[in-house]
Amino acid sequence: MNDYAGADRVFCLSIEAGRVLGKMITFSENHVEYSEEFSTLPKGSTFHSYEVPGNSPLVGKSLNKLGIRRKTGCMVVRIQTASKLIRLPRGEDVIEPLSTLLVFGSAENIKEFKEVFE
Repeated sequence: MNDYAGADRVFCLSIEAGRVLGKMITFSENHVEYSEEFSTLPKGSTFHSYEVPGNSPLVGKSLNKLGIRRKTGCMVVRIQTASKLIRLPRGEDVIEPLSTLLVFGSAENIKEFKEVFE
């Protein structure tokens, strides 16, 4: 008899998010297609699309300066502006007025993002 304990399947949020983000790179610039590819994400993980108002305190600040991940646990995985699409943005990328952020995190992380930044 073996004395094993543990889970049948383990999810690492950062690994799963990376896998999904890789798939997202091939998606349309105008929307995220929710498909079977997302079904392996940990339960409760989701994407949230946030349109940045022109008068938002986010405008003109870099992702590093805003500290979105540190403050909320969410990752900004895409920034859409009127003139460009930034897939997998870097810390030095600056939020422009009227851009749309695609944010990834758990339901609790998304709730925190909304409380802090909306």
